[in-house]
Amino acid sequence: MFIWMTPKTNAFGEGDSRFSAGLEIVVPTGMFANVSGTSFGASFRLEKLASDNLAGEGTFGFVILAQKTLDEGILGTYKYSGSMLPVYGGVKYYFMEDHLGFYAHAMLGFTVFNITTEVTPAPYMNNIGVVYFPASPSNSSASSTSLSIAPGIGYALTNVDIGMSYQVVSAPSSTSNLFSYPVLASPVSTSSSYLEIRIAFVFGDN
Repeated sequence: MFIWMTPKTNAFGEGDSRFSAGLEIVVPTGMFANVSGTSFGASFRLEKLASDNLAGEGTFGFVILAQKTLDEGILGTYKYSGSMLPVYGGVKYYFMEDHLGFYAHAMLGFTVFNITTEVTPAPYMNNIGVVYFPASPSNSSASSTSLSIAPGIGYALTNVDIGMSYQVVSAPSSTSNLFSYPVLASPVSTSSSYLEIRIAFVFGDN
């Protein structure tokens, strides 16, 4: 059986607001994928309708970053964990005048990272062949706030909003020491960008 789903005309009009709460799926890209895997979180969005096709929006999220362990041989083992809090404001354009169906949006804001690195030194041998085993692992924590830009697309039903965006997060400052990663300069010298998929339930007058 084939069912064709079409957006239902709603009662939203210019000046109205609606709120959504959603599940976030985060897929790190580039250098960020070296220190975190696919992660999950939640986000909350307030949307203010400005015209038949246009809306302003503000978004706050919280993501628990998936733990990732890197074995760097003689440099030791590095285990990363942490969280990030993205905060955005932006505009959304609906291709249909009832504020449903396909849309595109662009957001600008900042992302706060809180990262813990556990370093376990590798065993080593001295010049007479005696092997030394390291002490217990050491932990360090760091935080950083970075500028973020997020273009995206999505599809809105009456009470469900499904979207996808690419979060371009600028590199942290050179003094933040966000990731203690041996192969890189301190800290990670590139952006911590990622692909985000959001599935949300929309509250409002339908």
